[in-house]
Amino acid sequence: MKPICRIWLIGFSMVTLNLSLFAQNIGIGTNVPLTPLHVFTDADIWHTYIGGHSGQLQIGGQTNNGAVIQSWNPSTRTVRDLYLQRDGGKVGVGTNATAAGLHIVSVSNLSTPNLLIEQSNTGNASIFFKTSNGNAFAITSTTDGSGGDSLTIYSNTPGANLMAVSANPQHNISLTGSLVLKTGGVLSSFTDGGLNNDVGLTSAIFFPVTPINPSIITGISGGVDGRVIIIYNFGPGFLSLKNFTSGVVTGDRLLLGGSDIVLTPLTGVMLLYVGNIFPGSPGWWINIGKWQN
Repeated sequence: MKPICRIWLIGFSMVTLNLSLFAQNIGIGTNVPLTPLHVFTDADIWHTYIGGHSGQLQIGGQTNNGAVIQSWNPSTRTVRDLYLQRDGGKVGVGTNATAAGLHIVSVSNLSTPNLLIEQSNTGNASIFFKTSNGNAFAITSTTDGSGGDSLTIYSNTPGANLMAVSANPQHNISLTGSLVLKTGGVLSSFTDGGLNNDVGLTSAIFFPVTPINPSIITGISGGVDGRVIIIYNFGPGFLSLKNFTSGVVTGDRLLLGGSDIVLTPLTGVMLLYVGNIFPGSPGWWINIGKWQN
């Protein structure tokens, strides 16, 4: 198709406007416009500016690296923020049936990340998601999964839970390397030298206790089925955990194998919370291990 007219723009060179009477397509830089507006050039430049003095949307093509979309302030010659769906809606990449605020669908092999988030100028400080072992996703802190960088997952909400769920896990937790319990918890309502019928638990596994005088614990509240805690005596006094033997069946009691456990200085015990050991009974803490330095 040949151009049917030319327009002279004052202050600019001549631009050929190609208009197809049949398809009503406009071509700039091409005699064969394939879309309602078709801008073509092989030069590594910006093809389109949309906006005003304080903000422009720039669209261009780079010869070796694909196309570019950038938000730009021509007055200060600095980049600006680029907003997608500012007033709501979803963004889809590789799909036209978005099911989330950002929905990415890609067909990639094990070496190509589905999503990569990388901090500039910090070496391997990055996190990426990629398919691994068929239907699983791998999350790592380095682009190649090596380098020894740490991956930290946390919540700003005190006491918040981190839950990992799998419909058919091979292992609940499969760990290569060491597991370190860095932050000790606190047994709330614990009184040194007293009879503690119900001490509370913070969100931790390891609970260091420093009794000065002989102290007793008969119950521990905050148990959840399957929760494991470690109580360790760092103090000079003795800490006794009372075995529940008779009386009213009350939750959060201690079933310690028929006798009390006395934690002398520098000894510890591991307890497991199990619900409904007996029909109709509440949960109990049971002893699964005691050790001494």
